[in-house]
Amino acid sequence: MTIATASDPAVSRHRLGAELRQLRLSRALRMTDVAGQLGIAPSTLSRIETGKAPIRASYIRVLLDLYDVTDAEQRRALTDLATHGQQDDWCSEAARLLPSETLRYYGLEAAATRIQAFAGAVIPGLLRTPEYAAATWHTARPGLTSEDAAALASLTGHRRSAFDDGPHRLHAVIDESALLRPAGNWAMERWALVGLGECLAHQGDYDLARGHARQALELGPEPGDPLSLARAWSVLGLVHSRVGEHSRAISCYRQALALTRQRNGPQARLWLADLLTNFGDACRTAGDLPAAVQCWQQARQILDDLRLPDNLGVRGRLQQAGAPSAAGLAGDGG
Repeated sequence: MTIATASDPAVSRHRLGAELRQLRLSRALRMTDVAGQLGIAPSTLSRIETGKAPIRASYIRVLLDLYDVTDAEQRRALTDLATHGQQDDWCSEAARLLPSETLRYYGLEAAATRIQAFAGAVIPGLLRTPEYAAATWHTARPGLTSEDAAALASLTGHRRSAFDDGPHRLHAVIDESALLRPAGNWAMERWALVGLGECLAHQGDYDLARGHARQALELGPEPGDPLSLARAWSVLGLVHSRVGEHSRAISCYRQALALTRQRNGPQARLWLADLLTNFGDACRTAGDLPAAVQCWQQARQILDDLRLPDNLGVRGRLQQAGAPSAAGLAGDGG
């Protein structure tokens, strides 16, 4: 018997609980009798079986013996689930700010293969940028401090990463009012439109992605945050590159680079690395490999300076191109 260990501890607890409940029912054992064998309350056993609470190592051994589980592979798989389920969830840092059921949902969401969402008032959580998420948290809970709002907003990036790391599919129905309703200020609306544009572009819906990006650039009476404008130009660059309009793609990426370099903080630098990586991809697609290598080298240098792992895959791109993995370059990369 093979039971895959999930990447998220909450999912491991849920899987283990379901397996233990099935074993108990197959032996026709009552929850009160099993709880008595463990010396715990039936409510505690119920929380274990529903994945709401981790189980101690000593308890899992007793249960496996009680349920006559003799297969070594099955015992090892269930014990591994129990061990992994005892770890902290990736969203545990925000546990004091959210109900336990919300945290459990985030864990299950990471393991889902398909999610359906309807949004009548705001952009769905998995499609929000951290900036838009912070604005919505401030609106929903006015008493939040800036630090708490930032901590909650950071969950958005974790949820997106967890969902993107696998064969997942999101089907979202978004009411037009969610796109038109301001979330804090015009800059926040730009972030919402840009986030949707990025998702649509990666899914191949280029016309709609282009429309959202252009709307983001035109939104509001003031220029707005340079990074939100840069992201909009980046979406346009991605769209033009995907449809073979290489000169337009490079022009859009140069606009994005110029705007991004107006900011010097760590977050702006990280986004610059991501932008340079995508710009390099566009240059490679256009047939300009030297320019692509220059962009990737700059991106790798930024990640090294920030002491961050290469989650962008820059090193692999450079290896495929037969180029050094980092170089102290200062140009625009093509």
